Amino acid sequence: MPRLNAFGQAFKDAGFRWPGGVTGDRTFPIAVRVNLAYSSLPDPTGLPKAIVDEVEFLSAGPIDRHLSYYAEQYSLDGGRPGKTRDAYLEYQTRPLDAWSSNVKALDVDLVAGQFTLPLPADPETMRPTENHYAVFDQTVGANPFNLFEPRIGVNLGIGNADGWVRALLIKGHDPQSGLQTDRPDTMLVGEIGGSRLSLFGYTYEGARPLGGPPDLFHRRGLALKSIEGRSRFTALVQTGFDSNADGLGTAAFSSGGFVQEEYALTPLWIGVVRFDRAYDAIAGPMTSMTYSLSARPYLRARFTVEYVVAQEGSVTRALNLGWLFAY
Repeated sequence: MPRLNAFGQAFKDAGFRWPGGVTGDRTFPIAVRVNLAYSSLPDPTGLPKAIVDEVEFLSAGPIDRHLSYYAEQYSLDGGRPGKTRDAYLEYQTRPLDAWSSNVKALDVDLVAGQFTLPLPADPETMRPTENHYAVFDQTVGANPFNLFEPRIGVNLGIGNADGWVRALLIKGHDPQSGLQTDRPDTMLVGEIGGSRLSLFGYTYEGARPLGGPPDLFHRRGLALKSIEGRSRFTALVQTGFDSNADGLGTAAFSSGGFVQEEYALTPLWIGVVRFDRAYDAIAGPMTSMTYSLSARPYLRARFTVEYVVAQEGSVTRALNLGWLFAY
């Protein structure tokens, strides 16, 4: 919790369908997830150090043989009123192939609605730490774009167990930014390799009207993912460029990434160590080390103790605690 195991991932990939021939009682599929959080650092907006961090409702399931839906709605997010995270329809030509690792036939998959971007690590729902990934939260200059926020658009994929590629056409707008939509954003994503070792790449391109010529920007990433025994390892390197990052004609290069190791010490204890880095020519460098230990006191619950050392000009140290449970 909250990371899906192999069975849960296959169930999700199959459009929330059981393996062939398995049926169950009909029920309305809804779940609620709550996270209680504490941070030793003062909140810059004035919230107390201990808060009800998240309350979210999730619902998903098949509509017919090929069509399914997924919805994730935050009632609270970061201690404040929440909003919709994901709400989409998904069409799959061969959804039950997700239950087999040896299928060579190609599956075509089409997602339409609002969705989290397909990245090598989930930036929010299945993140193994309280601390965010710096490179996914990164913005450059006055451009409000980041990879953390969900996007509205269509996401077309084709592939099988050996690899896949996805092409996305996305509304070029950032929530609550106040900027008008200039033109659609585009994203290409691909992964090759099996479940134990894979190479993941992506490129995202867009434009934002910051004043004067539009800021034409891109973000390009390459990641290595490995699952071996009790270990889950992910390493990501990302580069970026903005042609007019401040609306005054200033071009800015950016970069970032992370190296993360998750290790199951026992079935009930998981340790995570991650190094994050984000840099852009306007704000300069930011780095952090996250040390996290999580325990599962009972099914569908997780208690996390986390220590974060970050440097962005000055050095800060934070103790984070989280109590996550779901029903």
